[in-house]
Amino acid sequence: MQRPYDPYEADEELRRLDRRERWRMISQIGELAALVTGMLLLFALLALLFSMLSFVRQNVSSLLSVMFGTLR
Repeated sequence: MQRPYDPYEADEELRRLDRRERWRMISQIGELAALVTGMLLLFALLALLFSMLSFVRQNVSSLLSVMFGTLR
């Protein structure tokens, strides 16, 4: 047997679905922000890595030229 239509219950159901949709959108925005932050952090760490490798290469080159003189 079906229950009679109750406008209060229908409004509550719509409000519940609306809150659920808002939380879903907020969680998707949070995931997007985490993704962008992760990508920026990855690029920053790669820049630091390449900078360190460049420093090491220059340092080794300088050390070898001091130790053995310039090779020509």
